Amino acid sequence: MNPKALVLCSALMATPTWAQLTYDMYEPMKDTKEMKNYLLGMIGGVMATHYAMKDETGKQLFCMPPTERVNTNTASAVLAAAAKMQPEFTGKAPLEMMYLNGLMHIFPCAKPAGQQ
Repeated sequence: MNPKALVLCSALMATPTWAQLTYDMYEPMKDTKEMKNYLLGMIGGVMATHYAMKDETGKQLFCMPPTERVNTNTASAVLAAAAKMQPEFTGKAPLEMMYLNGLMHIFPCAKPAGQQ
């Protein structure tokens, strides 16, 4: 391994930081393999949250039609729509939050979770 890369990796792992990827950071890199892999992880996390909520409460966070495919292309489209709906959050909100918010607006349920 390259010694410079080893030092950099060690420094990054030893530094206590918390960085959230925002839409503004995502947009210029959206077509890279790394970003598509990031989106796959994000999709998995959001879907796990969605199904956990459904299992625990019987309510869904969003109501996606069964014919809709969940993949990086749909995630990109949902993120773009969310950015247009709430441009003030594109540089502030975590990408995962924008994705979930977009899903909730694009695929609303008759009675979303959290509403009586």
